[in-house]
Amino acid sequence: MPAVAGEQAIAGVLRVYGEERFAQMTDYGKYELYKQYGGGDTARLYYEMYNILGDPSLDIWTDYPETISANYAGTVPAGATSFDITVTSAGSPIEDALVCIAKDDDGVYETAYTNASGAASITMSPAPLMPGAMAVTVLVTGADPGRQG
Repeated sequence: MPAVAGEQAIAGVLRVYGEERFAQMTDYGKYELYKQYGGGDTARLYYEMYNILGDPSLDIWTDYPETISANYAGTVPAGATSFDITVTSAGSPIEDALVCIAKDDDGVYETAYTNASGAASITMSPAPLMPGAMAVTVLVTGADPGRQG
C-alpha cells in the first residue's frame, strides 16, 4: 500500500535527520512516495491527500516540554533604551532563546537571542514613553513558550 511508504519516510526524516517541522517532514514523505511508486493514480491520490491543512511551520513535539525561567526587571522606566533578560532551565543558562518584547501603545517591538550565558540586552527604539505593561515572550525549542505581559 503506497501510504505506508510515505508514512515511513515521514517518521524516518524525524528519526534520521532530526527534522521537527511538519511541512518538511510531509514533503519528504511525499517525495519518497513519488520516487517509490512513480506518478500513477494511487501515488497521486496519496500525494495530494497528505496536504497540510494548517500552519506548515508547526514544530512537532517529540518529548515533554521543558520549563524555562525568564528573569528581568519588573518595571521599565519611561525613556529607558535597553531591556535586560536572562533565560534559564533548571538553573542552567539557555543559549539562542528568542526573546521578544512589545509595547504597542509606544511602538516598541524588539527581538534578540540570548548568548551562552542565557542573557540578552535588547535595545528599545523607540524608547517607551508612557507607563504600562510590556509583553515579554521567550521561545526555546523543546520548551513551552513563555509569555508574560
